[in-house]
Amino acid sequence: MSGELMAKIFESKPLKILRGRRGVVEAFLLTSIILLGFAIRILPLRWGVYLMEFDPWMQFKELNYIIERGWKGFIDFFSWHDYSSWYPHGRNVGRTAFPGLPFMAAFIYHILHGLGLEINALELAAFFPPAMAILSIVFAYLLGRELGGGHAGLLSAFFLAISTAHIERSLFGWFDDECIGIPLL
Repeated sequence: MSGELMAKIFESKPLKILRGRRGVVEAFLLTSIILLGFAIRILPLRWGVYLMEFDPWMQFKELNYIIERGWKGFIDFFSWHDYSSWYPHGRNVGRTAFPGLPFMAAFIYHILHGLGLEINALELAAFFPPAMAILSIVFAYLLGRELGGGHAGLLSAFFLAISTAHIERSLFGWFDDECIGIPLL
């Protein structure tokens, strides 16, 4: 029974790429494209771990609010009124913010801490956009491969990896909505 199951798994479409010399070359090229895309996006790391511009800091503040309250923070977020912004009346964050990015990052943070991996929230926020870019590159490859074959998939992944528009929104430290919006398209 297990032999039949293994045969079905390796005959599945995603794993067929690894069969034969052509599949190995394709997997090597895809890995190289992913590494290139990641290397380009983490170039700002040479100046240290930080967030760029204003919006990523607001997203980081929302992430910290959720993290500080544990799993309950996902519920408390919607009743949070932040008096330290939009002076003098404050801001009803639950009604004026998009919760997707801080929720996803907080979920990953809690999972990593549950597994015993201690990670700083700032480091998570800074590395999150390049990690999502890798996911986008893989999705571009899979879509291109499905529509036009292996060459189209590799070209799709390569063009997304070096696209300046995508790099700008998935650069190390750019913790804003676009970093999860693009892979979820």
